[in-house]
Amino acid sequence: MKAKLILPIIMLVVVSMFAGNWIYGKMSAKKLDAYLKQFPDNSQMQYAEVKVNPLWSKITFNDFSFTDPKTKITIKSEVLYVTMKHSEALEISKTRRIDKLTKLGLDCRQLKIFEDDKLILVSENTLFDFKGDMSQRIFEKMDKQFPGNQQYISLNIKDGEFKGFPLGKGHNGNILAGLNEIKSAEFKMLFKPDEKEIEIEKVEIKVAHLILKGKADINYLGQGLNDFSALKIDMDYAVNLTDEMTWGDSRTTGAYTLQSFSSAFEGDFEFDDKGELIIPSLEAKLSFNLKGVTVEYDEDVKNNIDMSLSVLGVSSSELSVNEFSFDASLNSGKCIVENTKLVLPLFEASLRASLNLKSGVLEDSDIDEMEMRITNINPNLNEAVNNLAGTFGLKIPRDGEDIVLEVKGSVENPKVKGIHY
Repeated sequence: MKAKLILPIIMLVVVSMFAGNWIYGKMSAKKLDAYLKQFPDNSQMQYAEVKVNPLWSKITFNDFSFTDPKTKITIKSEVLYVTMKHSEALEISKTRRIDKLTKLGLDCRQLKIFEDDKLILVSENTLFDFKGDMSQRIFEKMDKQFPGNQQYISLNIKDGEFKGFPLGKGHNGNILAGLNEIKSAEFKMLFKPDEKEIEIEKVEIKVAHLILKGKADINYLGQGLNDFSALKIDMDYAVNLTDEMTWGDSRTTGAYTLQSFSSAFEGDFEFDDKGELIIPSLEAKLSFNLKGVTVEYDEDVKNNIDMSLSVLGVSSSELSVNEFSFDASLNSGKCIVENTKLVLPLFEASLRASLNLKSGVLEDSDIDEMEMRITNINPNLNEAVNNLAGTFGLKIPRDGEDIVLEVKGSVENPKVKGIHY
C-alpha cells in the first residue's frame, strides 16, 4: 500500500515544484522589470518582454537592445537567455552594480552588434560563459590588481559574419571576403592567478575555405594590466585549406587559384624581466606547404605580360607554383631550415640553411651554412640568365647545369661563393 503511494506523491511534488516555479518566476519577472526600468536613460537598455525561471536560474529577454554610452556599441538580440544565480541577478538589478558575480551565461539568438549605427557583426547564435568571482570593484582595479580567484571564459559564435570591414574590396578582395563569414568560432580561456598563468585552452575558427586551431599557455609577471609582461609563452596552431580557393581579377592583376595549403607551428618562448626574448631558450617548429597556384589573364592583359617576359624567353602560362614547402626549427639559438623546396614550371629550387640567432632581429643572425640549388631550369630561361650574367660581368656558380648558391656571412651582409669569395 505504501509503495502505491510513492508515485502519486512524486508526481504531486514535481507538479507543485513547477507550479511554484512558474508563480515565483512571474513575481520575479515583475520585480526585475521594475528594477530595470529604473536604470538611467543613458544606459539605453530596451526589451519587449522579460521572463524569469528561478528553477533553472534563467532570465529571458525578447527583442533585447543595449547601448554603451561610452563606446557607442549597441548589442541587439531577438532573444537573449541569461543564466546566472537568481540571488545575484536580483542584487545586481537592485544596486545597479555587480557586487558579486560567480556565474554568467549569455545565449544570444540573431545577434547584431553596431558601432555608431554601423553594423559590425551578425550571428545566428552566440554563446558566452563565465565562471569565477568577479565584481565591479575588482574589474575597476584591473589596471593595478588582477582578480585573486580563478576565472573561466568561453565564447562560441555560429553562423556569423563580420560587416563594415574593408575585407572583400580591391583586386584581391575575393580571397579575403570569405574570411568575413564565420561558420563557427570557439574560444576558451582559464585565468589562474595563483600560478600567474593564462591558459588559452582552445581557439578554433572555421571560415570559408579555412580552419584554424590553436592553444597557448602564458606565464606572466606583474600584478595588473599596467605592469603585465609575458614571462613564458607555450603555443601551437595549425591552419588548413578545406577546399580550393580563388581570388583576383583576370582583367587586371590576374585570377588566381590555390588548390591546397597548410601551416603548423609549435614553440616555447621565454622573456626576461625587460620583456626581451631570451634566444638560447627559444624552441620552435614551423612548417608551411602549398600546392597548385595558377593564374589566368584576359587576352589583352596576357599579351602585354608575355611581351614583358619575352626577354627571359618565358610566357605567362608558366607563371604558376606547382608546390612550395618550408620547414624550420629553432633550438638553443640555432635555426635550421630543411625540406624546403619550390617547384615551378620554369625551374625547381631547394634550400637548406643553418643560422645562429644573436637577437630577436633576423638581420643580426650569422649564417653558418646556406645552400640554394636550382635545377631543371627551363632552357630559354637558362639562356637568358647566362646572357644577363655576361652583360653584367658575373659568373653564375654552377654544378653542371644546376645553379648552386653557397652563402656565408650574415643575413644582413651575405657572401656568395664564386661571386664574393
